[in-house]
Amino acid sequence: MPITELLEGAFDLHVHTAPDCQERKQSADEYAQDLLRHRIKRALLKDHTTTTADRAQILRERYPQLGLFGAVVLNYPVGGLNPVAVEATLRMGAKFVFMPTYSSALNVRLFGFAHPGLPYPFPRHAEGISLLDQTGHLRWEAVEICELIAGFDACLATGHVSPEEALVVVKAAREIGVRRVSITHASLQFLGLSIDLQRDLVRLGAIIEHSFVVCTALNSHPLSIAEIAAQVLAVGPEHCTLSTDLGQVLNPPPVEGFTTFAEGLIQEGVSMNQLRRMIVENPRMLLGV
Repeated sequence: MPITELLEGAFDLHVHTAPDCQERKQSADEYAQDLLRHRIKRALLKDHTTTTADRAQILRERYPQLGLFGAVVLNYPVGGLNPVAVEATLRMGAKFVFMPTYSSALNVRLFGFAHPGLPYPFPRHAEGISLLDQTGHLRWEAVEICELIAGFDACLATGHVSPEEALVVVKAAREIGVRRVSITHASLQFLGLSIDLQRDLVRLGAIIEHSFVVCTALNSHPLSIAEIAAQVLAVGPEHCTLSTDLGQVLNPPPVEGFTTFAEGLIQEGVSMNQLRRMIVENPRMLLGV
């Protein structure tokens, strides 16, 4: 089967477009037009500083043949772990709520707030946002956010939190009633999500996301597609999704990157049925569409 046919109806659940606080490869409209030229017709737009629910709605109205969805990332610009911001964006139709990314305590501990790859607003002297209180329990704001996600039947995504935080929030979310959980770009090495931990998270009902960005030169320690394939096959393709996390100026456009990623995984032993599970069926489940 040609790769173009294999990608029919695929979802890319992690794409960055302009406008943004940093320059991006494509505007949201340019990305939508690129999708129209290919068979990948569905995507989740992500912005580290604001909701993309409004952007996605405008694009859906302009391009009704596309399935574009919005999200919010709980970094400092939206107030961090801010239940009011979460409720507002879910009311606007957002499908994903990401825990902190560049504002996470882990991210700040490893890179600091002036990390050159993340030119985003950051409060002076802030130490980053942790999901846990001093006793190791989930903070009340995070609990309330999980309740909102469950109430709107949206998807919780883990962002750049530590392995310990990921386990705690996924366990709590499932107990609260969240039905859709995505472990954000699990193969990004600094997140520390070992194969064993990925399997533990899968047993809690989570889906593991693998993003092509970790294979690009912009990643400080790029992985090969073969290494991603090994992780996918170790955890089980039925428990994974594929995305690009592209939009960086020096990387290829997201549609091109998605195609390269899919072709590479096929060459590394992932079957067509397994690939379809990761790019069509599992993303559809996470979005609830």
